[in-house]
Amino acid sequence: MKDKAFRIILYSTMIIIGAYFLFEGLYKAKPFLIPLSIAVLLAMVMVPVARKFESWGVSKGWAVLFSDLIILAFCVLIIYVVGIQVKQIADDWPQYEKKLQPKIEQVQQFVSEKTGMGMDEIKEKLKGVKSSGEAKGGGGIGIYVKQFFSFGGNFLLVFVYIFFLMYYRQKFKKSILGFVPKEKRATARKIIDEASKVSQHYLFGRFILIVILAVLYAVGLMIVGIKQAVLISLIAAMLSLIPYIGNIVGYGIALIMGALTSDGIGSIVGVSIVFGVAQFVESYILEPYIVGDKVDLNPTLTIVGVVVLGTVWGVAGMVIAIPVLGIVKVIADHVPVLNPVGYALGNEDISTDARWVEKLKDWVSRKKNHKS
Repeated sequence: MKDKAFRIILYSTMIIIGAYFLFEGLYKAKPFLIPLSIAVLLAMVMVPVARKFESWGVSKGWAVLFSDLIILAFCVLIIYVVGIQVKQIADDWPQYEKKLQPKIEQVQQFVSEKTGMGMDEIKEKLKGVKSSGEAKGGGGIGIYVKQFFSFGGNFLLVFVYIFFLMYYRQKFKKSILGFVPKEKRATARKIIDEASKVSQHYLFGRFILIVILAVLYAVGLMIVGIKQAVLISLIAAMLSLIPYIGNIVGYGIALIMGALTSDGIGSIVGVSIVFGVAQFVESYILEPYIVGDKVDLNPTLTIVGVVVLGTVWGVAGMVIAIPVLGIVKVIADHVPVLNPVGYALGNEDISTDARWVEKLKDWVSRKKNHKS
């Protein structure tokens, strides 16, 4: 009994320590791992495109290059459109400040009434917070230049990774299979193929949904009379990449912009209707047919995964959380010892999933036979 308790404590301690150093390592290595992870997922999405070019008689190198340039052109187009919209907001900002000033004064008056602080004291505290934020940012224009070049370098690095990952995809696949015993290579090959298909299906389907959502949001917001409808629509649609959280944040941004650019409660009601209709169309009409159930994950563990990866890698971690969890589920479903993990990640009902129960029983019996 004491030995069993000691083993439980020892294994639990090892798992906790191992998890700590794993996440610490992921956090420390994020400048290297984030561009590489994004490149791996995008390369999986673009492999079918490269194969299509090759089927038309285009050489492998040019097919890969054309596929890489397609996704690069799309990203540049998005950045260009967002840049134009941001410039318009910057040009109209003095008008927005005039609209905001009475609201800010109302908030300050409310805080003063509830806390007993004077208006001058509140303003001084706000100035102190602003000065503290500027001090933490440090460097003035220099910090923005540094961030710009850092982003630009990582942005281009992603597409360099994509090119070489697609060009040498067969070599990488054979290298991975080389670590697997011959009798298990068929299973390993199946895992790699299914993991690639899961990522391709989810990301390509999500890309189509983003385009459709952006159009729906833009048309609806234009009808309501919201300025910068294109920018709001693009941001809200792209935020849908972040499960559950993204839609709420996108809706919040749209409400704020609606309050800034329009007068009256009508704009807020209009924005709410547009987002409500778009979310209904996405959840019940588009998503079942476009994304389907290829990445049918447990909502609870999906949220946990999004929060954990978001804590470690920020927004990039939130975006890649679902395809990463989908790949982990594919691996766990094919490795007997990890079957319980695959089941926990799935969205199946334990009372109806007899196939998984049989797999678990088979694994237990094999473990018993191995010990005997």
